[in-house]
Amino acid sequence: MTVGTRHVVTASLLLSLAGCGAISGRGVSNPGVPGLEDGQEVALLIVGRSESDALTVGVDLAEPLQGEEARRAAIKDGVIGEGDELVNDFYLDNPESTYELLQFGDTPEIMMIAAQSVEASIAVTPQELVQLWEGTHPGQDGFYLEPLRPIPMTVVVSDGRIVSATQVYLPRRQSQSS
Repeated sequence: MTVGTRHVVTASLLLSLAGCGAISGRGVSNPGVPGLEDGQEVALLIVGRSESDALTVGVDLAEPLQGEEARRAAIKDGVIGEGDELVNDFYLDNPESTYELLQFGDTPEIMMIAAQSVEASIAVTPQELVQLWEGTHPGQDGFYLEPLRPIPMTVVVSDGRIVSATQVYLPRRQSQSS
C-alpha cells in the first residue's frame, strides 16, 4: 500500500493553526466537538497536544484504492512512474490534506505494527502514540513507522471521539527503506 499526499504537516503546527483560527472549512473542528460521523474510516493521523495540553489527533480521511485505479492515482500523484507497479496493489488517495481534530475516548484500543513483522501488532497507550509520533519512544525501533509522518490507520469514531485506531501497513518505497 502506498499513500498519496503532497504535504507533511507537524502536529504542533496544525494544532497551532487550528487554535488561532488559521485553518477552517470541512477539515478542522474544535477538539472534543464531533467532527466526523460515528463509524470506521481509513485515515492519516497526526498527534500532538492542544494549547490546553489535551492530547489531540488530526484525522485526515483518505480513499483506499485497488487495482488499476490505485496504480493510475499513484502515477498521477508522482509516487510511481508510468511503467511501475505498486508494491501491493493498494493506494491511499489523499489529494487534499484536511484534518479533523479529535480526541481519544476514555480507553481507546490503539494497535501499531511491529517492526520485526508487519503481521504482528503491539498495543500502545495514547501517550505512547505521541512518543512514537515524536520519535522519543524508548522502543521506537520496534515499531513500523516514521516519526513526524502521518500514520495510516483505520479509526473507529464513537460520539465524536476515537475509540479504536489500528495502523494500516504501507510498504516503504525502496528509496525510503532503512
